[in-house]
Order: sequence, then structure tokens, then C-alpha cells
Amino acid sequence: MRRLTQAARQRDEAGEPLPVVFPTLAKMDASFRRAQSHLVAGAPGAGKSVLARTLAVRAQVPALYFSPDGDEYTVLTSIASMVSGDSISLITARCPGPVDVLTEYPQVYDSDSYLRFDFTPAPSISDIRDEVAAFEESWGEFPQLIVIDSLRNIFSEADEYTAMRQSMESLTILARETGACVVALHHLTGAWETDAGPPPLGAIEGKVSKFPSLVLTLYRGAYSDVGVAVVKNRFGPADFAGKHHAFFETDLSRARLI
Repeated sequence: MRRLTQAARQRDEAGEPLPVVFPTLAKMDASFRRAQSHLVAGAPGAGKSVLARTLAVRAQVPALYFSPDGDEYTVLTSIASMVSGDSISLITARCPGPVDVLTEYPQVYDSDSYLRFDFTPAPSISDIRDEVAAFEESWGEFPQLIVIDSLRNIFSEADEYTAMRQSMESLTILARETGACVVALHHLTGAWETDAGPPPLGAIEGKVSKFPSLVLTLYRGAYSDVGVAVVKNRFGPADFAGKHHAFFETDLSRARLI
């Protein structure tokens, strides 16, 4: 159930890109869009969460970030590094707890004006919908960006692969219903978690790529930089084999991708 003005606004904005945060992706004609679902897949440590947090902080649109895979302290230190330029190792040495981070890096408070987090360890799709509804009740509008970090952490009683496919389908429906840009982070199949080079579409765990309009795969380059391949793109160029790829300007020690 939606107010008429809300429904009209969502239809008008459907498919519009969020503000550009990553020039690298813009050059590849890859955009995060409202009312669409998106998938970002990569091996552990490839930079998925850094990309998602950067998008959530720097897009500066009303956003709801589900972080079942990362605790409050981890997220705070990452965002403090992002907004201050200090390395994560320096911040953790200087700030032994979350309150210390807030005291030492008050810039983090700036994101409170548009960004909310949920740290429930294993939310169900129903839990996610409830939080989105609560966000709308509090703000008077749905979030323009919803991040799920990560897809595997969504609770379901179905078997693992069925659960992932059902969750991705439900998130795609949620994007259409709310007009939000929904971004889910995900994993690769075992063989691609150690292989070098851009992972293809077929490397994504659980065959969940049917539903998103944009699918990106991340990988680490020879010099610890982060590469990105556009393997599916409903609104622009892509290559399922991972040949449409580039490298971010990267400094993961400072949670930095450009």
C-alpha cells in the first residue's frame, strides 16, 4: 500500500541512475539505478564491502545498509577511513572501540543524515521488508539505496542454492515495489576464489544472475589493485566472459575505490 504521490514519484524515477560515485564504472557505462536490483560478486577480500560502503556514503541519498556479515566496529572504522583519509590500521590502533571512533572522527556523523544500518546477523526477507517499511515510516519515503552485505547471509529454510535464488528474486521485486536501487553482495564459486583475472558470469555462486539488471565481478590484480568486470548490464555494454573490465584507483588500506 502506497500513497498516490509516492507511487507517482517512484514510477517517474524508475531506472534513473544514482549520483555517480565511481568514475571507473561511469566510463564503462555501468550505473546503479533506482527500481533495479544489482549484484556485486567477488572472492573474500576483493573489495565488495568497500565498494558498497563507498556507494552508500558518497551517493548521499537516503540509504539502508544491511550488514549481517560485518559488525559495528568494522563498519565504523571503514567509514572513518573513507571520510578522513587515515588508514584503517591507524584508526584501529588509535580507537579500541566504536565510541572511540566516533569521538576521534566526528566526520562519521555526517552520514547519519541519510544513512541507516541494520546489523541483524541473519535477516530473513521478511525482516528486510519490515526494516524498509520502518525506514519509510520514519523518513516519509522509501530508501533510494538498499545494500545487502551479503546475499548468503539472508536466512531461509530452503536449501542453500534455492534460498539464494529466491532471495535475489525477492530483492528484485523489492526494488520495483519501492523504487530503490538494491545492491546485493555475493560470492564466487570455489575455483574462482583464487584464480587471477576477471571472473565471468558463470563464476557467480548459485546461478543468481538471472534477476539483477547489472552484475559486476571484482578481482585482485597483480599489484593488489581491484579490478571490475561488467558481466551483465541491461542498460549498457557487458561481456559474460569478463572481457569488459577495468581497474579502480585503489587503496584498500584506506577503504578507497574510485
